[in-house]
Amino acid sequence: MFGCSVLALGTAVFKPGIQGTLVQSIRKETSSVGWGTFYMVVNIGGFLGPPLAHFLYGISWPAVFYGCAAIVSLNFLMLFTYKEVPAGGDQTGTPWTIFKTTCINMARPWWLVPAAGTAIIFSFLLPIPNIGRMIIIAVSLGLLVIRTTRVGAFIWLMSGFWLMFMQLFDMLPNFIVDWVDSSMIVQALSLPGWMTDVQPRGTMITQEWMINANSGLIVICVIFVSYLVARMRRLTAILFGMTIASAGLIFAGFTMSGYLCILGIMMFSVGEMLASPKMNEYLGVIAPEGQKALYMGYANIPLAIGWSYGSLMGGEVYDKMGDKANLSLRYLADKFGITIDSTRESIAAKLQTAGLSIDRATQTASDVFVQGEGVARTKATEFLGTISGMDAAQVTTTLWNTYHPYELWYQFAGIGFVSAIGIAIYAHFAHKWHPKDI
Repeated sequence: MFGCSVLALGTAVFKPGIQGTLVQSIRKETSSVGWGTFYMVVNIGGFLGPPLAHFLYGISWPAVFYGCAAIVSLNFLMLFTYKEVPAGGDQTGTPWTIFKTTCINMARPWWLVPAAGTAIIFSFLLPIPNIGRMIIIAVSLGLLVIRTTRVGAFIWLMSGFWLMFMQLFDMLPNFIVDWVDSSMIVQALSLPGWMTDVQPRGTMITQEWMINANSGLIVICVIFVSYLVARMRRLTAILFGMTIASAGLIFAGFTMSGYLCILGIMMFSVGEMLASPKMNEYLGVIAPEGQKALYMGYANIPLAIGWSYGSLMGGEVYDKMGDKANLSLRYLADKFGITIDSTRESIAAKLQTAGLSIDRATQTASDVFVQGEGVARTKATEFLGTISGMDAAQVTTTLWNTYHPYELWYQFAGIGFVSAIGIAIYAHFAHKWHPKDI
């Protein structure tokens, strides 16, 4: 936790300064391509990072962290080429005044923001039922929505988009490993071993390279897309992007086909290219003089809100609806009566009923049995294949058809669509606030 906090502090100092430099260095007429270029550079790192991490944890887990720290340290060399850009406006103030200014920009009265944030944090720390936690969150967010400012409304709406957005990187990798069959792509393209992973179902593309279709497409296309939408209203581009990305998330997860999963990821990427750079661009354009970097800091608030709650929500949802091992345990209980209360002897008896010899049934039961769990979660899927006589691909298909894990994407895409509707309403009123070129 301490290490993560130090990393977060460094990012909080570093990133808004970079974004503030950019927003002070481009004109309104060139801001679309400027932010597109920035997003391209970010995704070059996003493209190289996952396969590099995959290589490094082949050495050891500490090597991943040492390697990342070394790469981040390369920025010290680049800082020698940095030319200071005047920030403009009044640069006086204390951390308290900046915090208060931020809260004033989010809601009125300003103290609603820290009060609501504190209430939500404590709702997760206190041992209270989920219904009580949801009531606290709903009331806190409701007060913020009622008393929000224009900038605050935009940030709350974008938080819903980022909650949906981050599931591509947090939950889809697990979904790909558990459910997606990309073996046909491996065979068709004769992919090298460093891009693949041998699984019981066959040789698959590693989830890192599947997800990399996102950053790879962005690196290639984002400047061109930014140029095409340069004359489009920024909020309109964000609206289209949120809608396309939400649809792409469903498309990536509604089937076990590797081809369609990659197609969905690429569809999501098109939406991302429209929405994400335009969010930074919009905040940069509407920021008052002297507060450009501050508003670039605000651009990270939706990511923080969406990612933090999205991680909690996504973990719980995937655990119940998508995790293959847990669904295997559920299937074993539903079809074979093997539960957490089962004994080693009863499991062996079930295996004998399924046709295994006494010796093999006894040995298999001993291998998978854990006191208080019945069948060990880590061995549940393999054991299901043994007792049912199905191979790994048949087990996966059976679980898919029985429990429909693809349905978990609907609620996250729904949040994205609701956020898009909110942006549409916001844009309707924003047209009265802003000049036509915003």
